[in-house]
Amino acid sequence: MSSIEYYNHDDESALNLLADCFKNNNLIPIIGSGFTVGCKTKKNKLVPSGEQFKSKMIDFISKQRNMDADKVKKLEGKKFSEISDLFFDDKWVEPSTRKKYLEESFDGAILDKSKKSFINDIRWPYIYTLNADDAIESCSHYITVLPYDSSLSLDSKKHPTLYKIHGDIQYELRHEVSRLIFKKSDYLASIDANKAMLELLQLDFKEKLYILDVVYMTNWI
Repeated sequence: MSSIEYYNHDDESALNLLADCFKNNNLIPIIGSGFTVGCKTKKNKLVPSGEQFKSKMIDFISKQRNMDADKVKKLEGKKFSEISDLFFDDKWVEPSTRKKYLEESFDGAILDKSKKSFINDIRWPYIYTLNADDAIESCSHYITVLPYDSSLSLDSKKHPTLYKIHGDIQYELRHEVSRLIFKKSDYLASIDANKAMLELLQLDFKEKLYILDVVYMTNWI
């Protein structure tokens, strides 16, 4: 395995490298969750950051369970995925409350001009994203593919595909069984259940010369 190389954004060698990658379709973006943070949604709310989402989940959990300050502080010390285990459990948060918050936070998200340009003005062969909101597909020609699709084909890379590694808000609003990958148990289960998509991603790391990790990757696990 080759060592990791780092370049400054204005390094001439980096610009030449990117130009060659674009020319040969060897640059694939993996768009982190922070890409859409602060984007306005259909309900006139803003897409939250990982920390904002975690804080809101703790707020819902603590209010429903009437927790005192000490218990809330213990929750605050847990990781995002551990808080998600509680938030997505009907015993801890009412399903209607949870669905309303998800809809307000992720449905109908709108990218600003510069982010739309990044998505549309570059001919990406396909895109991977950790975002559960619908901002990218809403402003582009990319067709979404969701996790847990065991019949996902390698041929999907021949088309403008948006691989939504952590799930999709539109699916969540229309189905009883969730396909979001936010909980710790989801991450563990996805190793096998989401194997088809993860293998496509792994194949890109092996075959493509470069993978572009696009801004604001959040440590949620």
